[in-house]
Amino acid sequence: MTQPFANPQQVLKVVQSQRAALDEQYGRLSQVEQYHQTERRKVEEQRDQAANDLGRAVLPALDAPSIARAAQITGLVGLPGEDLPGQREARRAFLVGRLRAISADPHYRDRELLRHPRTGSHVVAIKEAEEQKAPFVQVLFECESHERFARLIETGYGTAEQKTAWWRFSYWSDRSAAAELVAKLGKTSFAEVREEYRVAKETVASYDAELARLRREVAAGEALDKEYAALYEEHQHLDEWALQHARVRLVKHMITADASLMGQRLGSHKDLRLLFLTTSGLAAKLTYLDSIHGKHANEMRDDLNQQKTKLDTIYERAAYKGRGMPYDKLQALAVDRRPKYDKRFQRWGKTYQTVYVYDRWNRGYYYSDLLWWDLMTRGRYDGSYIHEVHSFHQSHPDYVYDPMPQHHAPTDAAHGDDDGQGRDDSDAAAASADADDTRDGSDAGDNDRSDLSTDAS
Repeated sequence: MTQPFANPQQVLKVVQSQRAALDEQYGRLSQVEQYHQTERRKVEEQRDQAANDLGRAVLPALDAPSIARAAQITGLVGLPGEDLPGQREARRAFLVGRLRAISADPHYRDRELLRHPRTGSHVVAIKEAEEQKAPFVQVLFECESHERFARLIETGYGTAEQKTAWWRFSYWSDRSAAAELVAKLGKTSFAEVREEYRVAKETVASYDAELARLRREVAAGEALDKEYAALYEEHQHLDEWALQHARVRLVKHMITADASLMGQRLGSHKDLRLLFLTTSGLAAKLTYLDSIHGKHANEMRDDLNQQKTKLDTIYERAAYKGRGMPYDKLQALAVDRRPKYDKRFQRWGKTYQTVYVYDRWNRGYYYSDLLWWDLMTRGRYDGSYIHEVHSFHQSHPDYVYDPMPQHHAPTDAAHGDDDGQGRDDSDAAAASADADDTRDGSDAGDNDRSDLSTDAS
């Protein structure tokens, strides 16, 4: 028995419907991309502010005692030996010397005289040279724009070197072209045209050389202007910038080191430890959000592209080759895939939002092996596709996440938890940690509004 077959029109109707559904998902994906860029900028600002606060706390001033204290706290033991204050003063001396040298350079010293937009000698000279060169450039254009001028010069037309026989067609074509050029330039013979062309070519080359020299002079002066402005700005803010550079370096060292070990080093510095945990957590959050978005967006885009390619192939067969399709395959093609995409966006959104809303940085106190991914997700989501998470598990082969830690650092108990509750026993701290994650939405049910595309819109 012959299998029922759908005609091309029926196939095209289904393809059109599925293309519309795909376009909807592409639009949804674009909205999610915009949403992610907006939200990551917010997290980036929070991270930068936290890093700035941490840097100020770790290194309040760029002097020997402050540097020694910062090195001891962070473990960057080689920092005092680099003599950062000495480097700063050496840079200051260089800046002063270079600024003085630029000030004495005629290109900079005489900048108004040489490069004033209206009266500068270089500016005026360039303008005059361009004007004087213009008539000679016109002569070159009039000659070289004629299609046979190059041949006339090459064959030596009108001179003893001309070898073209008078009976050849090219001879008469050359003669006609020469007459046209003589009339165009108002000369009496092509020999005059050739001579005027030679003079114009040499004159233009001379002007071009002079213009190039003048422009090099102008460019050299402008480069000194920019260099002076940049060095002067640096000199004015040298103390501030040197201190900020050292702070950025220290904070980078802290947040790229093992978070657990750094937290232990800061055990006797409660305020610094919380600043560090906040900065480290926000840096991890930014990395996680990028990874979550990248993974799911790429997978979704690949899926949509494959489906689009399939539909394009079927459309081509039906529209241009008049081919139908068995009804069972058409029915499979017509299946509404939007519910499947909805579920994928919802799962993606739930993971993303779980990480995005997390802000219980004080929970880092309770873990000797600190992996922010597990704290943010309560260990419920696989993060092995994230490089930082994968590397952590490789370097901590015995690590097991405990959602209810039964202890925290003694210094934390002495000072009380930073959630404002004043709890100081480990059982209460663990219970609070579990309650915190429930309140911040990481334990939300499937009915949570976690569809990224909905949030983005």
